[in-house]
Amino acid sequence: MRRGRCAMQCARAMTLLEVLLAISIATMLLGAIGKFAWDIGIARTKLSERATEASCAEAVFSAIERAMETAVVEDDHHASGIVGSESSLRVRSSALSAPMQGQQDAAPSEFASMHVQCVNGRIALDLGRGAAQLDAPVRAFRIRYLLRDGWKDAFDARTDGGFPVAIEASIWFEKQGSDASVGPIAREADRRRLFRTLDAPVIDPRAVLEAREGAPALEAEVERE
Repeated sequence: MRRGRCAMQCARAMTLLEVLLAISIATMLLGAIGKFAWDIGIARTKLSERATEASCAEAVFSAIERAMETAVVEDDHHASGIVGSESSLRVRSSALSAPMQGQQDAAPSEFASMHVQCVNGRIALDLGRGAAQLDAPVRAFRIRYLLRDGWKDAFDARTDGGFPVAIEASIWFEKQGSDASVGPIAREADRRRLFRTLDAPVIDPRAVLEAREGAPALEAEVERE
């Protein structure tokens, strides 16, 4: 009888150990699956943020590029064709309509307007149909104007007597977990593009860029244009 009772107790002890081991293994597997799912969720969130940022930058840069292709110094009402500050840019450009019957050249049409600026952490883009805020949150948006004597933070085509040599637009997007005490200009811009002006004074931009801080990054942008 004693041997039988000992055998039953040993069997029960082994069964309990197996249950505890199975619970431990199941808990570890569930934890690993949960972490994997969490990592996938974070990766999808980051991918969505990057796609939104890329779409925002492309919308801004494409709008500026199209406007600069046919920009004017001033329109029929003597309004400045290109005027801007460090965080805002307005470009007036001429549109060409299809030539009428009997005409060989395209006839000038009405002027188009493009205005881009940073408002409350979002870039507002107005193509003449009302301003629309882009989705990506922005920490900073900076525009600079390259003239004969170097970079300027503001420009007016009428008072400055023509076009700038180039316009540079830089975007710093808001990042989760970023240190708010660190200024955005302290790190490299997330997106940056240099726009040439077709009818601007002809100079070598590298000679100006090399004399400024951050010249290597900007010079690389010039070479890619």
